[in-house]
Amino acid sequence: MTRQQWQFLLRFAGWVGALVALFHLAPAPFARVYLLPISWTAASVLNLLGMPAMIDTAGLADGLCMLETEFTMLRVEF
Repeated sequence: MTRQQWQFLLRFAGWVGALVALFHLAPAPFARVYLLPISWTAASVLNLLGMPAMIDTAGLADGLCMLETEFTMLRVEF
């Protein structure tokens, strides 16, 4: 491998490591960016299919959302 390839791999590994550390140290911002859109999309699809769904975001800071339908509760988490 060339020197440029090694430098790229080291930078890539550094960025991945930093992002993993950030994810574990501060999960709340990732919950808003990741969990909320996924939960909203799932609730929208269920509503389109005729199954009314509500989103409970009380546990968003802990990394989970609840989708409530008439008969079931779905737990969406990382």
